Amino acid sequence: MKYKHIDGTYVQELEGLKGLEEEELQSIPLQKVNFSKVSLRGSKFVDCKFDECDFSMANLCGAEFHHCEFLNSNLWAIDADQVRVVSSLINGCKFDDAELNHAFFGDCRIANTTFRWCNLTDAGFLRCEINETEFSSSTVRDTCYPQSNLDKVDFSYVADWNQIQLRHAVLNNVKFPEEWPLGSNEQKFWDKRRATGRG
Repeated sequence: MKYKHIDGTYVQELEGLKGLEEEELQSIPLQKVNFSKVSLRGSKFVDCKFDECDFSMANLCGAEFHHCEFLNSNLWAIDADQVRVVSSLINGCKFDDAELNHAFFGDCRIANTTFRWCNLTDAGFLRCEINETEFSSSTVRDTCYPQSNLDKVDFSYVADWNQIQLRHAVLNNVKFPEEWPLGSNEQKFWDKRRATGRG
């Protein structure tokens, strides 16, 4: 790809960017680009910056993002099964209503972002810094956060609060559902921490 900067353009109108499935883009800053309903399935982005971009209802299944920045971008209702986001910054973004089954976020900084009404089944957040982010009303079954730091994170009203893995995470000012599933391992773990004054 020869583009060094793309600004305020609908991506399908750009020659060379039509049909972004299984393409690779490197070191491209993209500002206010409209990826809405575009298929990015299996594509790889390295060192790209997405500033105020619109990915609403885009297909990101199996896509990879390495050393990228997502700033104030709209990822509403994306289909992103098995997407991989590694060593990237996500700030001020909306993933609301997204399908993020088996998604992987590794060594990412995530801040001021919402994951409301998402399906995060079997998603993983490994060694991530997650600040002022909301997961409320999402399905978080079997979601794990190993070695991640969570500060001012909201898990209220999440669905299927079952076997979420927070034991190897550092938690600060995290808002949980008022009621845990009766008898769940996570309930027992946090009840024990609270009883010992560590919760």
